[in-house]
Amino acid sequence: SKDVPGGTSPEPSNLSAVKRPSDMQPDNISTSSHLPSCQSHVSVSAPAFVLDLHDSSSPDLQRKKARIDSSDNRSAITCFGKVTVTLDREVVSDGCCSNEKEASESAYKVLWQHLCIDALSEGQTYKSAILEYFNKHGFQNPAEEFVQNDDDTTICKLRLSGAFIFHDTVGSTKKKQAEQQAAEVALKHLAKILNRGPISETEKNFKGVLKESLETHALSAPVYDTDSKDVPGGTGPEPSNLCVIQTPVKQPSVLSTSSHLPSCQSRASVSVLDPQDSSSPDLQRKKARIDSTEIDMLLTVWNLKPPHVKVENIEYDENFKCTVEINLENFTFTNKQGYDTKKKAIHKTYMLFGCAMGIFEASIDEKTSSLQVKQHFSQKSLALPQEDVEGSAKAFCCSLKNITYSVIYEEQGPSECEAKLLVLKKALGALSPLFDYTSLTAANSPEKVQDQLSFMLKGADQKDPVISLDGSLVKTSIRLNFTDHTVKCTCKSSKKAARNHLSLRILSLLGVKTDSDSQSLRNRLDEWFKQQNLAQPVFEDTEEALGAKATFSVQFTCCSPGWENSWETAKKKLVEELKQRFQFLND
Repeated sequence: SKDVPGGTSPEPSNLSAVKRPSDMQPDNISTSSHLPSCQSHVSVSAPAFVLDLHDSSSPDLQRKKARIDSSDNRSAITCFGKVTVTLDREVVSDGCCSNEKEASESAYKVLWQHLCIDALSEGQTYKSAILEYFNKHGFQNPAEEFVQNDDDTTICKLRLSGAFIFHDTVGSTKKKQAEQQAAEVALKHLAKILNRGPISETEKNFKGVLKESLETHALSAPVYDTDSKDVPGGTGPEPSNLCVIQTPVKQPSVLSTSSHLPSCQSRASVSVLDPQDSSSPDLQRKKARIDSTEIDMLLTVWNLKPPHVKVENIEYDENFKCTVEINLENFTFTNKQGYDTKKKAIHKTYMLFGCAMGIFEASIDEKTSSLQVKQHFSQKSLALPQEDVEGSAKAFCCSLKNITYSVIYEEQGPSECEAKLLVLKKALGALSPLFDYTSLTAANSPEKVQDQLSFMLKGADQKDPVISLDGSLVKTSIRLNFTDHTVKCTCKSSKKAARNHLSLRILSLLGVKTDSDSQSLRNRLDEWFKQQNLAQPVFEDTEEALGAKATFSVQFTCCSPGWENSWETAKKKLVEELKQRFQFLND
């Protein structure tokens, strides 16, 4: 053991290992707050190597003790990285919606999923959660833009712009490593927004990957900074709330052990930007390495190669399935609404019951409702409901008695929790009219909605719902970047027809549904590119007398058509979809 010349602090590990018992305050030595959210919590309650601090007979120990005594007032310096990313990106609502309010909420939900923000509070919408979150951290609120489609549906685009700051809360004694850790945090939570594919678990150059991801979208390079903290006695500081996008975490004030906490706590109680946190469903989905051999071969066959065609990323999303089974026994449904005739009261009552049980849709002919319900029961060899009509003229009410029937509701969600919440809300909404609750408002947590449903069933002497998580479904997608790509048409009878045909082919390549007989396909194509803020395709005549060619640049996503039971099946469906799309590149 050597004395440290010039007052240089000793290695932090040595300092923390042999700190004097009198200096070991609970707030300083509990290290559980430094660990990832889903790893074991460890608290230092003894030196790392065994030394009898009272035994001064050993010269080595005397020297070590002297070194500790002389360094108690010294500090080690730990760097915490910070990276500022300037964004100018769009997030689009999931599918087409019937109105602007629905489209807006859909877009904010997509953004909420991309950023891995904590679960919503009761009564909170995705939009209010995002706006509250952005205001809290000083981010510029997303700008909303609504696009009306030809079929009277609406999509919403959210423009993200301005500076987004990400912090490393782990810290490092090396400035460069602290910056790498900050870049890793940014990548983990901007991956979807930057259309970035899965990051290799062996990746070490996070700064390079982040810079490349931003350059792909012509965004400015990230700006790094580090905060240096003096750490008394070489112990790690309390991380407090250093992370910008983070949920406050109460630090322990007494010694703790892993037995005091569950092995994997709720995401609501940990920092959502912990670079080691693998509990987020989005991050779990992207962990698997995606084998793109078949897709690479397909691109080669079609001669779609850089610089004109690039693959931005290939990824897969996972949806979890959840079911709720309701078992009605000797149940009576009383429709208290009065009707002009007995026949109408019967039809209306069967209509309500059939829709709630999922036997038919609300769009069926109401007059056939009783017949369809009875046929359905007969096919399942179930006793038919007993009709009981009461009342007088213009106030007839109908009841269906002695109903014994099982119905299963199914929903999907990006996480098991979300899937459970969705299916419980679906069951509650469908069944509430049968239990004389016409306007029930569901809570925003699965546990509370389950309570609502259970109490409603128990009030009619029915059994609790049976909830089952039924695995997951997978969908794959690829993002392609076409730059100055040219397609030709020489098979039409006029230049105008050739240009119209080219417009149809480009739209079909992009997956835009059109009427092939439309005479305004060129206008439809130009309008689509305008909506995406892209330069319109350039049309020119070819050397052939009646030919035409079009040059365009576009980035678009192609997905497997539906949710599949396995990644391999989803990938196969994606390859089939790409084959169909690429056919439109040929004349």
